[in-house]
Amino acid sequence: MANRKRVKADNFAVDNLDYHYLSSKAKVNVHMKGQQQKVTADIRVVKDSALWISVRTMGIEGLRVLADRDSLRAISRLSKEYYQLSYADLYLLTETDIDYALLQAMLIGELPEDYNMKNKGLIDDEFFILRRFRGDYKIRAYISRTLLKLEKLFVEKKKGKDGVKVLYSDFKEITDKDPIQVFPFKTKIEIGEVDDLNISLKKMDADIDFIRVEIEKDPMRLPFKITDKYEVITAQDLRDKLKVK
Repeated sequence: MANRKRVKADNFAVDNLDYHYLSSKAKVNVHMKGQQQKVTADIRVVKDSALWISVRTMGIEGLRVLADRDSLRAISRLSKEYYQLSYADLYLLTETDIDYALLQAMLIGELPEDYNMKNKGLIDDEFFILRRFRGDYKIRAYISRTLLKLEKLFVEKKKGKDGVKVLYSDFKEITDKDPIQVFPFKTKIEIGEVDDLNISLKKMDADIDFIRVEIEKDPMRLPFKITDKYEVITAQDLRDKLKVK
């Protein structure tokens, strides 16, 4: 085990991305319940406000998602269904305490906004390690001492074994003039039982390979229109369908 010592978190700075509008395109490979699915995702982010994702398979859009600070909405083109969930609904369905800020941070590869940089953390040869509790969960963030970027994020239940592990790698420059900005072009997400710093008995894992990442100067369209041909699926409908109490 690497030697570690306690240090004030405000002794170092995290190099979070400086943007207001961000657009990207990624190839996503998902493994779940013995099945594999490969999709392409177009992603648009209005910082601290909205997250828009269009998911396509073989050029055909199957899913469109729009998340903001209050809710997460989704259109399934294949099943002709429309979903609107609060983050409280999402917690009841998935038993995962997630909100917009954490969702955006995990996707972009940034330190969640509610981390208190005045708290004490740990330091070893490679990482600054910050820990905090969020509801029923413990979150550990590993920030590279050389890049000053988030490289590992662990979210696990304080009671129980369920958790999420996110790894960020392949950091590349996405701007060609000062300030130079760096983005992780590879993200790996694993969901399952936490065993120290590993995930065992995986329920799902996903590899996200970004093809393009751009900081936009102008506002972006986030098209999301519902027509009468879509059936509205409520949170209760989903709980009944998934047999969640």
